[in-house]
Amino acid sequence: MKKIILFILLPLLLLAQDTRFNGWYYGASGLQLKLDINVLPYTTSAQNLGSTSLLWDTTYTNILRMISLNQPSALIETYGANIANGTALRFKAARGTYASPSAIQSGDYITGFSGFGYGTSAWSSTSRVGMFGIAAETWTNTAQGSYIAFATTLIGSTTYTERMRIADTGYLGIGSTSPERKVHAEISGSGVNNITSMLRLSRLSTGTVVAGFGTGIEFELEENDGTE
Repeated sequence: MKKIILFILLPLLLLAQDTRFNGWYYGASGLQLKLDINVLPYTTSAQNLGSTSLLWDTTYTNILRMISLNQPSALIETYGANIANGTALRFKAARGTYASPSAIQSGDYITGFSGFGYGTSAWSSTSRVGMFGIAAETWTNTAQGSYIAFATTLIGSTTYTERMRIADTGYLGIGSTSPERKVHAEISGSGVNNITSMLRLSRLSTGTVVAGFGTGIEFELEENDGTE
C-alpha cells in the first residue's frame, strides 16, 4: 500500500516543483491544479484537437487562441441538475495584478466581443465591429456603474465608431453617448434632411388601421440649446 501511495504522490510532487505550474492545492473538490498559461516556456504552444488547435501565446498579445480549420463556430454545452442561469460566458476585469488587484476606472472595458477581418493582403489593425461592457465610473464596493456600447465601421471606411449605447440608466442612445430619454436619437448638422433621416416608421401590411393604434404619434423636437 505504501508503494502505491508513493507512486501516486511522486508525480504530483515533481509537478509542484515545476515553475511552469502555479502549484497544487487541496480545494473543495479535492486536489486541484492552478496553472498560469502565461508562464509556459513556449513562444507559441499548440495542442491539436482534430481540426482545432489551442494556442498559448506568451508574447502576451493574447492569453489563449483557438483556431479551427473546418468549423467556423464554437459550441458550449451545459448539463446538470441546476442550470437555471443557462450557458454563459463570464468575465472579470481589474487593474493592478492578479496578486494585488485594484479598482477599474471609468472607461475601462469590463467585457466585450469584437471582430477583426482580413482585407486584400492584411488583417485589420483593430476591431471593425464590436459590443462592449464598459465601466461608467471608477468602481468601489458600493458604486459599480456600467454601460454597453455597440460599434460598427462605415462601408468604404476603416474608422471604427460607437453607434449605439445602453447607458447606466437603461436609456438607449442612438448617435448619443449621453441619452436623456428612454430612446434618444441624435444626429449632427441642421436642416430638414438631417431631421427626417433620424426616424422612419413604415406600415408594411394592408388593411384597416385599428383605432388607437398607429393613428397618431407624438413627437418632441429639442433645439441644440435644450429648448423644446
